[in-house]
Amino acid sequence: MEADMMKKREAVLVIEDQPNWREVLSSLLEDEYEVTSAGSYIEAVRAILKRKTPFALALIDIRLDDRDSQNEEGLKLFRKLRELSVPTSVIIVTGYPTIRTTKEALKELGALDYILKHPEDGSAFNLMDFRRTVRSAVEAFVKRREKPDMQRRALVVEDESNWENLLSSILTDSEYIVDVVAGPEEATEKIRTHRYDLTIVDLKLGESPPEKGMELLGEIRKFNKETEVIVVSAWDTSERVRDAFAKYRVQDFLMKSHFSQETFREAIKRAESARRARLLATLSN
Repeated sequence: MEADMMKKREAVLVIEDQPNWREVLSSLLEDEYEVTSAGSYIEAVRAILKRKTPFALALIDIRLDDRDSQNEEGLKLFRKLRELSVPTSVIIVTGYPTIRTTKEALKELGALDYILKHPEDGSAFNLMDFRRTVRSAVEAFVKRREKPDMQRRALVVEDESNWENLLSSILTDSEYIVDVVAGPEEATEKIRTHRYDLTIVDLKLGESPPEKGMELLGEIRKFNKETEVIVVSAWDTSERVRDAFAKYRVQDFLMKSHFSQETFREAIKRAESARRARLLATLSN
């Protein structure tokens, strides 16, 4: 019993534009979960980006604006949630059970269930059914969370085994699933076929000239615009090359001669912060 009390509570996001329903749903969950509430698309995306780990569950009112009869805002939020936080379970909360967009959200976007604010048979909102549905959705999240394809991924492009092992170890400690390749061609193939949150690149790989590493940065941006890039290299770059770093949105450049585990961990944190800030900036567009 004491062990259960010490167990960390899972996080739930309640997205509801009506204050009374937002308060009701939140209060029903606060004794069991860590609850965050949001009243709009922008508030919800900010809450998702602010968290370093995914919410276990998002309860989304698919109609976030009474004037939005096609529920475009709710569907837009659902798609953004899927982009930013793949493992999160989703339950639709709605007063419109039969409309096209609710069915689309359930079938095409992968909502686990929907909860009616006003059941069609005229009965009251069933608290026991609500809690049961929420628990089931959170349990589904916990199972998915352990799958490697739901976790953050990093690619290390490095041909020296000692550096490969060091960088991979630090990334694993930072809760990344890590892939390692030794050359530009292998890296390009990985970037073409996989999504990476973070890419670590040594510009000087084997017998290839450093310019080949610069070309790789271009390939990374061509096929994966969202990944953050950190260059870790023994090659002391010229001002011209550093200008190219800006072009390819290299987040950090670490010289191997001055490398420390702490500076690399800090670079990882800066890359994660930069990604969240960039995504937040898109909200104003």
